[in-house]
Amino acid sequence: MPDSYENAILTDAPPLPAIPHTRRQERRWIVLLLLLGLGSTLLLTTLAGNAETFALLRDANLFFVALIGVTQFLRYVAMTGSVRVVAEIVKVRVPLTRMFQVTVAAHAANRTFVGGAAGVLIRLAFFLKRGMHSGTFVAVETIEDGASLAAVALLFITGLYVVLANGAGNGLRWDVIGLVIAGALALAGLVIFLLRRRALVERLAETLAQAVNRVIAKFAHRNLYDEHRVRGGVADFYRGLELAQTDPQRVFVSFCCSLAR
Repeated sequence: MPDSYENAILTDAPPLPAIPHTRRQERRWIVLLLLLGLGSTLLLTTLAGNAETFALLRDANLFFVALIGVTQFLRYVAMTGSVRVVAEIVKVRVPLTRMFQVTVAAHAANRTFVGGAAGVLIRLAFFLKRGMHSGTFVAVETIEDGASLAAVALLFITGLYVVLANGAGNGLRWDVIGLVIAGALALAGLVIFLLRRRALVERLAETLAQAVNRVIAKFAHRNLYDEHRVRGGVADFYRGLELAQTDPQRVFVSFCCSLAR
C-alpha cells in the first residue's frame, strides 16, 4: 500500500527531531522518585539493623564496592541504550542523558513498589509527553523485552554448555532446568500465537480496557472507555512491530545492549 503508515514514515518523514529541553516539573518528579528509592533503602537498612549494616559496610572491601557501583552504572547505561535505540525505530528520539535519568528513576521506583509496574508507568509517562502513542509504547516494550529474552537465552545456553564441557553437570537439577526451558518456550509460543491473531488481540485489549474503565468509573464517575482509541492503540502497536521488521540493525543493537547488561 503506497499510502500506508509504514511507507510514509520510512520514505517521506524528515530526520528525527530532538525533543525540547526538559521541563523543570518533570525533573522534580524524577528527583522525587530517586529520593523515594533512597528512602526505601534507608528504611530497609533501619529495619535490618543499623549497627549490623554499618558493621558490614566497615568490613567491606572498598575496591569491590566501587566495582559494584561502576558495574551497576554501566548496566543502567546499557538499559538506556537498549530502550533509546528501540524508540528510534518508531521515530522517537530522546537525549541519552534524559533517558538515563528516566531509567534510574524507574528502577528506583521498582525497588519501592514490587512487580516492576512502577518503572513501566514512569517510562510510559515519559514517552507519552513526547508524542508517542500508548500502542506504540507497548510495541517498544515488546521489542525491547524480546531482545532481552533472546540475550538471556543465549547467556543461559552458553553457561550451560560451559558447565557441561567442564564435566560439572552431575550436580545440576535437570528437572528444574527442563521446567525453566519449557516455561520460556511456552511463553514465547503464546506471545507468537497472540501476535499472529490481531482480531484476538483487539478483543483482549477491549476487554482489558473495559475492566479498567469499570474500576476507574467507581471513583471518577466518568466513562473513559473509547472503542476507537483502543483499536487505534492496537493499530499503533502493530505498526511499531512492522517498523522493527524494517530496521533489524537497531533491534540487533538492543540485543547487544541486553547482553552487556
